[in-house]
This record gives sequence, structure tokens and C-alpha cells, in this order.
Amino acid sequence: MSGYLWRRIGQALLVVALSYSAVFFILNVLPGDPIEQQISNPENPITDEDAEAFQLGWMSAVRDQGLRSVVFAALPLALPVAAPIAQILAQGLTHAANSVPWFYNAWIDDGSGKRD
Repeated sequence: MSGYLWRRIGQALLVVALSYSAVFFILNVLPGDPIEQQISNPENPITDEDAEAFQLGWMSAVRDQGLRSVVFAALPLALPVAAPIAQILAQGLTHAANSVPWFYNAWIDDGSGKRD
């Protein structure tokens, strides 16, 4: 039983490490600066001084970031939002709930137009 438990813990740690690496790689390969997109969003009124404070060089190349990119990659930057968090969560849940029927129909529909 002990061997099984240690194998499962090892597998879990491997999955977490691979997931972390995949997300880190994908975020560094994607073009654009997500912080800049949030700062330039008209729903988030941020002063120029605050916008400069958010520009910490996070989107520079990984080779230029060095050890900082490995150690601090999981630490998100908190951006002020001009809406209550309950409203933001409600909007996200509404969009997710509205997408469920579309995914269901796309998965069930085989292109023939007939339903079984």
C-alpha cells in the first residue's frame, strides 16, 4: 500500500510540473502583452503613473528574464478593476453557461442534420 501511495504522489507531482511548464511555455510563446491589454481597456481607468508601475518587463524574452522567469512566473500581477468582483464573476459564469448548449450541439451534431 505504501508503494502505491508513493507512486501516485510521484505521478501527481509530475502532472503538476508538466502542466506548469506547458502553461508557462504557451504564455511566453503567445504574441502580445496581456498586461498592456488590461491597462488599455477602457473599463479599467488607470492613471499613466499606475500603468508604468505595472510595466515590469514581464513580457521581455525568456532568455532576458533569466531566473526571474522561472521563480516568479506563477505570480500574477493584480490589476484594479472598476467593477465589483461579484459582477465580474457573474459575467464569466453567464458566458460559460451560454457556451454549454453550443458545445453540446457541436459535439452531438455529426453534420447530417439528423438527431438520433
